[in-house]
Amino acid sequence: MTERFRARPQARRPRDGTDPRHQRFERGVDRLEGRLPARWARRLHRLRAPSARWLRLPVGGLLVVGGLFSILPFLGIWMLPLGILLLAYDVPFLKPPAGWALVRGEHLWRKWKRRRNVRAAPDRLRQGRDR
Repeated sequence: MTERFRARPQARRPRDGTDPRHQRFERGVDRLEGRLPARWARRLHRLRAPSARWLRLPVGGLLVVGGLFSILPFLGIWMLPLGILLLAYDVPFLKPPAGWALVRGEHLWRKWKRRRNVRAAPDRLRQGRDR
């Protein structure tokens, strides 16, 4: 009877990059890096290298703290997601939510751009007729 209610051991996820949550996170960061200006993409690429852990942790932590103090004029809320993104490389439990946020954010960005283009299309047509 006790065997029936015994908790099953959780299967450990592999750490070699085959975890689907890790792959989603990496794909999302790759797409983000591809959309950044070349100067910022190079910086992000350097921070993603495994040897940059000593720099990634303090920079990510400072960005998170700066994002929490975004009410100050020289800090902004943009710092919070960027700090979490950098910390997710070294803090395993942050990877799934960061990967989900990257995918969801990209989806919302595309949706917003489509709506904006649809609204702007009638204006462009009217401007063409006035000429």
